[in-house]
Amino acid sequence: MVCEGRRRGRKPGTGQGLRALRVPVIELRGGLRAAARVAALLPAVALLSVAASPGVARAETRSFTHLETLFPAEEGKTVGAANHYPSAIDVAGVLGTVTKVSVTTVDLKSEFGDDIDMLLVGPNGVRVMLMSDTCGNSEFADEDWTFEDAAPGFLPDQAPCASGQQASFKPTNYEEPGRPDNFVPGGGPAAPYETALFLFDGSSPDGAWDLFLRDDTPNELVGFELAGWTLSLEIQPPPEPPSPTTTTPPTTTTTTTTATAPTVTAVPPAPASPPVASAKTGKRAKALARCKTKKTTKARALCRRRARKLPV
Repeated sequence: MVCEGRRRGRKPGTGQGLRALRVPVIELRGGLRAAARVAALLPAVALLSVAASPGVARAETRSFTHLETLFPAEEGKTVGAANHYPSAIDVAGVLGTVTKVSVTTVDLKSEFGDDIDMLLVGPNGVRVMLMSDTCGNSEFADEDWTFEDAAPGFLPDQAPCASGQQASFKPTNYEEPGRPDNFVPGGGPAAPYETALFLFDGSSPDGAWDLFLRDDTPNELVGFELAGWTLSLEIQPPPEPPSPTTTTPPTTTTTTTTATAPTVTAVPPAPASPPVASAKTGKRAKALARCKTKKTTKARALCRRRARKLPV
């Protein structure tokens, strides 16, 4: 059974409350008891959200629950990889980037807590150990544990874990000297195994989220039994596309020009220049002077007439 829950946070400055949770039931392989527990548990793991700055899409938390009974597949449920290895939740069609990841167990029980190794592998290939070699040799049941980086503390190493807890813990790995964790037998991923869920931040939520569960120690005790698990992803949606810009057609301005007749200003004629006296040549005076040399009166008179016709 795969269920999805989705919640948005209260919008800052308004009276809007949280939306109703949507949990579509697909099948009940985990049983009615497990389904009822998930219905009560999802609100607790899906309420987280982040209010973004004005104009930025708000982050939201989406939760996916996969109900199928998991137990060690070898030697009468006492050792080895789980019968579903991995148990997968496939996320598809979710836009945005991951900003936080948490995992919640549904009805986890064990007869020897130290035997449990639990690993989450995301679509980006990051491998995070949720729990390994915890709770000592204690027996517990009905555990709804949430693994998240912001939890107040870790699971105990050798101290017992009480049954019936709905509590949060940081990813916890007490690796035993000389016995390195190994999920490869049965087809799991090789080391290294991280212990920080923030390593999924910035990745796409879409793809397979795989939970690998195994009992790492052969004995006569059942290392684990799990009714299902919930994957909660806090997602920052992609930025909203910019609003379409309205194009204003250019304005055409028509200018009308009226022809104006040129202004003609009357200019008075320039005053006439006084006549310029001709320059004297002296020819007449010279001719008259020669006339005095004539011997007869008649000759002198004729010479004078001719001389007076010459320019002065």
